Amino acid sequence: MLPHTYAQLYKWLKENLAFRENGENESRWLLEEISGKKILVLGDEEISIRDFAQCHTAIERLENGEPFQYVMGSQDFFGLNFKVNADVLVPRPETEILVQTAIEWGKDEYLNVLDLCTGSGCIIISLAKNLAGKFHAADISPQALKIAKENAALNKVKVKLYNGDLFKAVPQYMKFDIITANPPYLTKEEMANIPKELTFEPDLALYGGDDGLSLCYKILKEAPQFMKTQGLFLMEIGENQGGDILKFAQEYFKNTQIIKDLCGKDRFLKAEN
Repeated sequence: MLPHTYAQLYKWLKENLAFRENGENESRWLLEEISGKKILVLGDEEISIRDFAQCHTAIERLENGEPFQYVMGSQDFFGLNFKVNADVLVPRPETEILVQTAIEWGKDEYLNVLDLCTGSGCIIISLAKNLAGKFHAADISPQALKIAKENAALNKVKVKLYNGDLFKAVPQYMKFDIITANPPYLTKEEMANIPKELTFEPDLALYGGDDGLSLCYKILKEAPQFMKTQGLFLMEIGENQGGDILKFAQEYFKNTQIIKDLCGKDRFLKAEN
């Protein structure tokens, strides 16, 4: 029997999303997002045809393996909300470690900050909300920059956006106190075996060449000339790339270290010049 009230629709959603690990919470989040109201106030109110149709479509998309964040159209990151779609990666919780590291390093200073491969803009926007200074971001994808622009407005921060290939996108005279990057770093083998949900995310933001390191190395080579003296460089990396990245980075930076994520896996390069 099809639901007629929002209480029935909530129950119907939970039944249809029971195959998902977090299906009950996702049912609530979806219904609140679609209806624009909290579950507690919906109750026995009669559902609209539009809301039921959107819930039905959401279930079909999830059954097809699409990321829940794309179905919702948003993702929380570092206490902020970001619009996401198939043009950008879904912000990951582990990336918050990179943001926190930058904030702790740069607090109480007025900084010039650059984020490469910005995607949704989650890193640079989070930094702009928590640090003082001027904030810049670059991405090769115009579609990604459109989302980043919307997210900057959504979170009420000013970020200068540049479209282009890594450092070529920014004015060549600029120097930065902090440079962050979350480049594509998956290998050819990893791309061939990624979970279905990841196939919905843009290859441009995932694939880093046969060994996953080509763009990481390119960024490391060029970063020092765009950094101020005693500047900070932070880059997210693959869990099996720490050794190679650290060895390469030591050719271009004085102080380098690998930071692990909450699972104890190599996840970030921290370097100072």
